[in-house]
Amino acid sequence: MSLTGKWSGYYEYGLGYSLPEFGERVDFQLDITEIDGTIHGKIEEGSSSLAVKEESRIEGFHRQ
Repeated sequence: MSLTGKWSGYYEYGLGYSLPEFGERVDFQLDITEIDGTIHGKIEEGSSSLAVKEESRIEGFHRQ
């Protein structure tokens, strides 16, 4: 199974954060390319009160 494609999800600010950030849900889009089990990708986050406009990248591998 290849992980290549566009993925979407969210994360939430949890313990350690105070209101209004605690429980805030931030959407993200992840574009993954997998070649021979090696993955590369770019993440774009939605806006949040703690957002920093930086490009995020991932690199890793997928065991099958």
